[in-house]
Amino acid sequence: MLENLYIKNFVLIDECSLDLKEGFSAFTGETGAGKSVLMDAIGLLCGERASSAQIRTGADKSFIEGTFTPDEALKRDFEELGFDDDVYTVTREFDRSGKNVCRLNHRVVNLSLLKETVGKYIDIHSQNERQYLLDPKYHLYLLDTYANDKNLLEKAKEVYEKYAEKKEAYDTLKNSVYSEEAAEFLKYRFREIDEANLKEGEEEELEERIKVLSSYEKIFNAVSGAVQLLDADEGPLSKLYDASKSLGSVRGIRELEELSDALDNQYYEVQDITERAKSYLSSMEMDEGELDRLNERVYKINALKRKYGPSFEDVLRKKEEFAEELRAMEHKDDVLSDYEKELKKLREAYDKAAGELSLKRKEAAAKLEKEIVRELKELQLKNARFEVHFDTSEPSSNGTDKVVFMISMNPGEPVRPLHKTASGGELSRVMLGLKTVFTSLWGSEVIVFDEIDAGVSGSVALSIGKKMRKISGKAQVFSVTHLAPVAAYAEYQYKVAKHVKNGESFTEIRLLNHEERLEELALINTGSVTPASYEAAKELWESVKDE
Repeated sequence: MLENLYIKNFVLIDECSLDLKEGFSAFTGETGAGKSVLMDAIGLLCGERASSAQIRTGADKSFIEGTFTPDEALKRDFEELGFDDDVYTVTREFDRSGKNVCRLNHRVVNLSLLKETVGKYIDIHSQNERQYLLDPKYHLYLLDTYANDKNLLEKAKEVYEKYAEKKEAYDTLKNSVYSEEAAEFLKYRFREIDEANLKEGEEEELEERIKVLSSYEKIFNAVSGAVQLLDADEGPLSKLYDASKSLGSVRGIRELEELSDALDNQYYEVQDITERAKSYLSSMEMDEGELDRLNERVYKINALKRKYGPSFEDVLRKKEEFAEELRAMEHKDDVLSDYEKELKKLREAYDKAAGELSLKRKEAAAKLEKEIVRELKELQLKNARFEVHFDTSEPSSNGTDKVVFMISMNPGEPVRPLHKTASGGELSRVMLGLKTVFTSLWGSEVIVFDEIDAGVSGSVALSIGKKMRKISGKAQVFSVTHLAPVAAYAEYQYKVAKHVKNGESFTEIRLLNHEERLEELALINTGSVTPASYEAAKELWESVKDE
């Protein structure tokens, strides 16, 4: 969530620091007071471009800072970029010369990083702004998230990648023309690795043996000294044996018998360690020429790694690839025939996986359509129809479905793609209904509604407010509104007011207490605060506060 927003010298705001709350917050005030300026400031924290025209008249630069406590998904994104904190501060500072500095936790970053992190989790919704829900390229992802078909997606992706890899190899081989020189060069490369006779785990064995030979004297003395101490006449073995026998001479006392058994176990363990140390000592040999031979072997392996690596495993893999390629050169028709059989099996497996995925999507789409229509009806869009349209696409890691969200607003009107629906208040309500379902699925932490309720009133306004409160159970919600019913549903209400001082205009933003809220609701509902408008505001408040 966005915990604090600090603004200095931005449009009409001289200086402002807001401690923001979880849940639903409404921002109200007269037209031109600067309500949307606040939302523009949040947009800059998301990576939107700043303009010198946004700098307050008389000031040289603007400064905006937001403090966030991220959820797990956003925190993961930050951690992948090298930021590992519990609280994140985003700073934007720009001046009239065009200098623009972005910082994340006091480190300079670029705008694209803010868009990929903060911008991904703050959803700014206005009547004039294009939304992710309107973009067909996200519709399949949204449906899959709603369907929770992760396992089926992974299965289709895995089979598709195998198929695509084999198909690429097939096409490459089919279109290839090999020269005799290319064949000889490939044979040379294969022989170079094959004749080295590399074995898995060989590097680790060489490293350990070289370490032993390089420190032979030190290791021999250490092991020899340990054996002498363990096996001495008065050493631990002898003392453990005598102690065990001493306790064992007393029978019939359970605790002493347990102690005697424990000493016996210790004696046999130390005896085993002593024998292993003796065995290691007797196996130690010093061949002065062995170290040179081992170092030569390491040098040869490193040369192959530099040429075919970088890792030892890469060299072994290259050998297999060269062998396969040689086989393809010398027996092209046979290899192509094998590829065709494999491709047929993989395509059948892919078609099956894609079919299961498509079936799950269609089942989820039917459920989604009903849920969206129910949300739209609650927003007084009683004639709205929502459909998920399926078409077949070329095979991909996402299956063979192409999905577009379709809608019709009026009886007898055919459904059309959502992104081709006319803009305006009606579309804003459609988007609000969709966000009720998709907010948590998309991963939005903060949703900003900037005057999306323009042009509506009465029961529609109440339904919009109620829907925003519902969404605030899944994300932090800010709404710039002119409507008392919408503001009444908010848990917190801020008043945005413009003042003139010494011929200059200033915007002030402050959190209202309960009494001030009722007065503000009365003011924005009727244009004045009278006993009648105050009582109406109080009645409105009482009617929605517990919904």
